[in-house]
Amino acid sequence: LRKGMIEWMLKLGVGLQVSNRVIHMAVFYVDYLTFKRPDTEEEVYLYGAAAMMLASKAVEKDERVPYVPKIEAGTANSFSKAAIRRAELALCDALEWHLQHTTLSDILSAFFTLGVLFSSDEVEVVRPPAPPAETIYEDAPAQTATANEALISESHSRSTDISNQESTEKLTKERAATLAKTLRTLGHSLAELVLADYEFYGSSDEVLGSAMVAFLRRTLKITPIW
Repeated sequence: LRKGMIEWMLKLGVGLQVSNRVIHMAVFYVDYLTFKRPDTEEEVYLYGAAAMMLASKAVEKDERVPYVPKIEAGTANSFSKAAIRRAELALCDALEWHLQHTTLSDILSAFFTLGVLFSSDEVEVVRPPAPPAETIYEDAPAQTATANEALISESHSRSTDISNQESTEKLTKERAATLAKTLRTLGHSLAELVLADYEFYGSSDEVLGSAMVAFLRRTLKITPIW
């Protein structure tokens, strides 16, 4: 149920053009509400829609807030204006009007703002492919079998030698700028997957954010990973 709700909220967030921070905050609101009041799970999508509006009010400028009419339209009129307002008030009551919360999206944004690449970092260099081995014909005469075996052995040895060579280089400013954009994009995409995965539910956002940065650095062949 939770995974389906979050996937729905992610799609709703895209339609409403809200930020990643808003979506993560809204999910926190709904998780908190359903934890305190399990009876609200029957209307979890209603609360998810209301949470999107409430989270926008908490973190966005007024002109970017999707108010009730936009929420109603964004959910294909699935909920009435009165129901959305009722759900918003229920969320505020459950949260005791403490609407600010540090989310995984906030942690990642802080990391990316402070910087996750350093002048001492090195990145793996893409090696050219191994030179093609000489052609070996399956119908070669028997007397050339020994020569073919030698070619195969030489080709395998050459390929192994090249693949085993470790080649890294210092980050240039241009490469660092490109990698920084890639890290940010992949980071927020990964955060969406983590958000919907129940295995990570209740985990420390600080620990998750740190682990994700290390994972992305390893994936992009940046050393050291942390």
